[in-house]
Amino acid sequence: MEVISPQVYNNCYIQEELMDISSGPCSSSINGITSSTGKPPAKYSDPSTIEPPASLHELIARLHEVFESDDISVEYVQKLMTSYKSNRKEWKKYAKFDQFRYTRNLIDAGNGKFNLMILCWNEGQGSSIHSHANSHCFLKVIDGKVKEELFEWPDSEGTMKKCAENEYDKDQCAYINDSLGLHRVENVSHINKAVTLHLYSPPFDVCQCFDERTGKAVTSKVTFWSKYGRRTPFGRNPDEAGCCVIENN
Repeated sequence: MEVISPQVYNNCYIQEELMDISSGPCSSSINGITSSTGKPPAKYSDPSTIEPPASLHELIARLHEVFESDDISVEYVQKLMTSYKSNRKEWKKYAKFDQFRYTRNLIDAGNGKFNLMILCWNEGQGSSIHSHANSHCFLKVIDGKVKEELFEWPDSEGTMKKCAENEYDKDQCAYINDSLGLHRVENVSHINKAVTLHLYSPPFDVCQCFDERTGKAVTSKVTFWSKYGRRTPFGRNPDEAGCCVIENN
């Protein structure tokens, strides 16, 4: 990935990118609109043209329309998701909590280029430090508040270096990909639950999880606690690829 004009944010590099969904993360763009090769602006590149979706159903329909294109700016998708104003009545049937761990609940499988899910965090629950399998990840808070810790990729086994820490309130939307580093997400509240809406493009089912003390990585299979509001079959056995850890079920 060619970085044209990176910005430094709390010692981490952030760049606005043009997404090539047909092949995953690709060439960068200046302000997410025009590529360095003089390529015409992507159809879905200018966030100033966005009209806020009136409902979650409309947001999903708009995302399907957007992801029919192979060239989409990160900024456009992030602004589109930010512009949706969370309405509990629209997503509560998908919000499934577990007393022991956070849950991943699929609400739309997209068109093969993305998927959309709701993650539910009981008080004090959090993820491991993890990668995103070369996928674009958008995280929008739709209830409560979450903390995100960003980490550098470990050069070798040893204590991992944290480079940023952010908190996101309801209706804010964050973005990360593997070129920006690794992250961990947590609901730090001990009295309130949190719910987040995640878009991954392209979808993935395996990532790496890291031990903060040693930097050691393990391959983890990511699963869904529910799909379309219904509980998925429960299982903890390694898959055929030999994954030894299941990140969520």
